[in-house]
Amino acid sequence: MVLLVGVGVGVVLLGAAVFTAVKKRWPVWVFRKSIGVVYASEKLFHTMTVSALERLTATRPLLVCEKYSVSDIHDEKELREVCLKALHGSSKVLLSVGVRCSSMLVRCAKELKSGKAIVFMGVVHPVQLGLVTSLEQPGGLVTGVRTAEVEGVDQEVAMVKTVRADAKRVLLVFTPGGAPHGTEQRARQFQHVARANGLSATLLPISVPSRALPAIDAALRGHDVLLYLEGDILVNFAAELGALAARRKVVFCAGSIEGLAYASASISVYVDGLAEVVFDMAQQIALEGAKPGAIPVREVTCERFTLLNSTAQEQQKPEGFVVRDSKIVREAV
Repeated sequence: MVLLVGVGVGVVLLGAAVFTAVKKRWPVWVFRKSIGVVYASEKLFHTMTVSALERLTATRPLLVCEKYSVSDIHDEKELREVCLKALHGSSKVLLSVGVRCSSMLVRCAKELKSGKAIVFMGVVHPVQLGLVTSLEQPGGLVTGVRTAEVEGVDQEVAMVKTVRADAKRVLLVFTPGGAPHGTEQRARQFQHVARANGLSATLLPISVPSRALPAIDAALRGHDVLLYLEGDILVNFAAELGALAARRKVVFCAGSIEGLAYASASISVYVDGLAEVVFDMAQQIALEGAKPGAIPVREVTCERFTLLNSTAQEQQKPEGFVVRDSKIVREAV
């Protein structure tokens, strides 16, 4: 009898210990949600965004970050395969970085009639691209963060005159074929406005990143200013472009809102701020049950960008950079 009582007490105590252990781990086992990220591993902006999202996810025990990377963003077949893999995966919410990843992911989701929620980022015109029906009421299963419009060419010409009043010749570098931004059209508009302001602008389209530096180096002779319009070239070669501009004794600046962040070496601050906004939206969907289509598309505004730039500037002013009219540009030493 005593033996039976002892065994019974032992079983009860063991059961209580097991229950306590399970209770502590129960929320993680049952409620943990996965957030997937579709991005291009070849792009600095993409990889830095993913790193920022991973850091944010690490602070949330109920969330885990799964990565779906494409090695060549221009390879439609590979991009499609990666997007399909993400849609068939276990992630409750999928984040997409940039125009190409976002467009392909949404397209594949429609083909599969997937029920996955999608949050995009790094897109200027989500409505025109067909990602959402409107900014205020996206509808469906897609929402995200819209990148603010780039500055007008009048402001860019004024910026060049500000950073170098005696400038005569400008080498304008841009990536052709940027339909969402109308990059080539803006480059020609800049050339026209620059001419009216006493500036001669040479247009240099760069479509192959590996050939960017030699091409810019060869074209830069005789110019006073190196102006980056927009695209992916500066993102991957910011330090090299700065060194090249310094060697040629020219001013190096950028003409787009994101480009200014890259040129000022404060991209990490910009990316962290953007990642926080996107992560907050993903949390609302994954943990709080919010409907993506009911979450308005947010925008990274010029004011927020300026604030982020100021924060980076207060922390550490990058060597070789000067601040003019609340903008950070690189100037030759």
